[in-house]
Amino acid sequence: MAGWPSVLVAIGVALAVIVVNEESMYNRRRSRSGNPGKHNHQTKCDIFLAILSARDHFEQRKAVRDTWLGYIRTHPKWKKRICSKFVVGNRSCHLPLDYRRDPYSCSPLNITKSGRQKDIVAMTVMNDTGIHRLSSGPIGFDFKVHYPIILHKLGVFDSAADGIKHPLTVALFDTWRQEKVVGARFSPEQPGVFIEGYRFRAVEPYLLPKGFEGTIVVNSFNKDDPSTTLYLDKGATNNGGGVIDIQQYSRYSEDNSDFPEKVEKLDRGMAALVSGNFIYNIHEPNKLTGWMNVSDEQSSKWRVKMANETKALELEAATYGDLLLLDVVDTYRNIPSKMLQFYEWLVQLNHIEYAIKTDDDVFMNIDHIMQHFTMNKFPEPKLWWGQFRTGWAVEHHGKWAEHDYQSPVYPSFACGSGSLMSIDLVRWIASNSRHLHRFQGEDVSLGIWLAAVQPSYHDDPRWHCDNACSASMYVSAELSAEDLRTRWQNRKQCGDPCGCG
Repeated sequence: MAGWPSVLVAIGVALAVIVVNEESMYNRRRSRSGNPGKHNHQTKCDIFLAILSARDHFEQRKAVRDTWLGYIRTHPKWKKRICSKFVVGNRSCHLPLDYRRDPYSCSPLNITKSGRQKDIVAMTVMNDTGIHRLSSGPIGFDFKVHYPIILHKLGVFDSAADGIKHPLTVALFDTWRQEKVVGARFSPEQPGVFIEGYRFRAVEPYLLPKGFEGTIVVNSFNKDDPSTTLYLDKGATNNGGGVIDIQQYSRYSEDNSDFPEKVEKLDRGMAALVSGNFIYNIHEPNKLTGWMNVSDEQSSKWRVKMANETKALELEAATYGDLLLLDVVDTYRNIPSKMLQFYEWLVQLNHIEYAIKTDDDVFMNIDHIMQHFTMNKFPEPKLWWGQFRTGWAVEHHGKWAEHDYQSPVYPSFACGSGSLMSIDLVRWIASNSRHLHRFQGEDVSLGIWLAAVQPSYHDDPRWHCDNACSASMYVSAELSAEDLRTRWQNRKQCGDPCGCG
């Protein structure tokens, strides 16, 4: 428990290339592209530019075409060397956003019962629970809310049911902000009420909305009171029929910080760190039944909306001929699958020597990229050119939550704003695509997959990871359609996309 052995990083990388994603072994249909249209003449380019885009990003794609991508397609040199496609999933999620577990996937809520029971205890001690020493610092566990709940009691484990020997605190934190929301103090004079293996004290009721990610933290342990400094091998959780999820990892710290940032993933069947606990009620339980199933009216409206989106996408494909529609439901969690299918498609083309991956919210200065590319002799085999994140900690909450990768940090990976790799790396990915596990995002997935073949990393900060702007940059990310047009107008006017003032 003192820390993660560094060898786990190497083990995690090695395992990544042999873990089979079972879904990828079945029901795989051939990818299809949009009408090749007027850009189909680009068949002998040596660089292929893939622009990842979501189905409904019509304005973003138009802004990209009207600015830097249009420049590439009309430039006397670049149009002969660079082919391009927007890479898009060919299907939308069948569920409206409110009925998904999170906005990044197409997984249903799976709420299975009405949840009208009162005072739900999140953790329950089992008789055959094994007990192990953990840490003298703060410890905690994370949970996520899928339907609004009201937290009104906080608790601490009391294995001997003999009260609290020394003062300690239990607190609810907003995991993302690491901010304390509400807390309770336990002491011999105020030990709380004993319920199902825990001591509980009432706190001011706090409404936790759908999507809230929280951490229950117990602090101020004392070595003379071991009953509250332990965690359990086995236990039971009550998720109210699916309204919350207790995450399968635990937090701990060996110092006196309020929020424990170290994380240990638990084996299946183990409870989270149950030194802390909470009691909650379902908010407006009479409305919960409506959340369990999408109504016919809502389904009908969603189908109409998705049908209109599909028609607009088909018209766009026929008009511009630059959409590559791949056989994947178009959600954030499916971007690694989208990338794998793109690479499978790309290796079937002749003459391609390099692939550039970027997003539709990125401003690209292709002149700077090509100038540096032609002036420098890169190592030909296994080239990966971009700005790399090294020693990046694995996230366990939010959009980038990773629940499958076992090491505490990722291998080096290029920022998603843009990077270039040689075709030998693309071929390796494509040839192994059916056996590569899909992690939480395409950027970290590429880093994990390619770490197995040790690419030649060419780290260059001019591939900006965010929306920072500089005259020498290759790309700048996280931009709206209006931002793209403004930067392009500045570039045309004075040569500097950052401004002409």
